[in-house]
Amino acid sequence: MPTTSEDLKSKIRDIAKERAAALFRTAEGALAPPGGGLAEAADLSRRSSLASILRAPMLGKELTEGKIFEIAVASALVTPETSLMRNLRVPVTDSDVNLVMENDFARLAGVRPPAPGRHLGTWEIDVARHHRNSGLFECIDIKRTRLDATTEREQRTKVEATSIAAARFLSRMEITEIRVTTLRWNACDEAESSEFISRMTIDAHLKAPVRETVATAFDAFRTEFDRRFDLLVERAMARPPAELPRPQRTERSRPMLESQSTPLTIREAVRLAMRARRHS
Repeated sequence: MPTTSEDLKSKIRDIAKERAAALFRTAEGALAPPGGGLAEAADLSRRSSLASILRAPMLGKELTEGKIFEIAVASALVTPETSLMRNLRVPVTDSDVNLVMENDFARLAGVRPPAPGRHLGTWEIDVARHHRNSGLFECIDIKRTRLDATTEREQRTKVEATSIAAARFLSRMEITEIRVTTLRWNACDEAESSEFISRMTIDAHLKAPVRETVATAFDAFRTEFDRRFDLLVERAMARPPAELPRPQRTERSRPMLESQSTPLTIREAVRLAMRARRHS
């Protein structure tokens, strides 16, 4: 079974930690007054509530983790014998879609795509890998969960058409075979079929240490996110409660975050942030 090198682990950890840190830069800046150091309670109250400070990193967590997922998969596939492309965007025509719909895609190796037809849009392949020695052009569609059957079929058709358009677009490359791999990371292994694969068989299928690389990236990102999140809450709550101005209460308006006789706990701060997320 392929294993992830220490160099790759170190690289992917650095990328994941930097992406996590980027989510908190604005929030951490809200706690730092112009003169440096921790913000005073009254200053923080004037700037924004704790819930609004936490909202941005929490809303960006899923999107950022998805990007790290793609980066980790692509990083695991890098070899001296292959050319790797991530987020490859190419113009797709109805001729590309028709070629997929009217043929057995598994037998399209060596078929020269037809001349461009009606432009349908610029579509994207998550990761494309060209094996220079064999001429295999491998396109990988990456999702964390399996889609419903209709959407899954539509998505695969779209990726297959995009792969054909990409092969035409990359005519400088020697492409003798096109292969589409549909990765659904959290798919149930019992439900696995020729249409898609899960994390349990991805290493054998792609002959690369994908599982270990992704696990390393996720662990580094989540650990760094949690560390910065906890630190942000602790900094915001480490202030004299007596200095907090008490907001004015009205019948129609109730502030999301009002002064407390004691500092909020991390659990209470998270609850407020999640409430803010639901109403954003």
